[in-house]
Amino acid sequence: MFKISGLSDCKTYNLTIYNRWGMKVFETSNPISDFWNGHLTTPTGPAVPAGIYYYVLSGDESFAGFVTVIH
Repeated sequence: MFKISGLSDCKTYNLTIYNRWGMKVFETSNPISDFWNGHLTTPTGPAVPAGIYYYVLSGDESFAGFVTVIH
């Protein structure tokens, strides 16, 4: 599960996760209840392959980094 803490103070934000080819695999704008569980597009979609994914958090402040999925 990939969830960024401390977002309850943000009024708005958008979290987008991309695979290594730049394809969007997940996006949310709900800071309280949405998190990425390693599935494609929705929490019940197919699991993404193990690997490194790039995330972008934009809103009051912007951050970016990498998250690794292992099975």
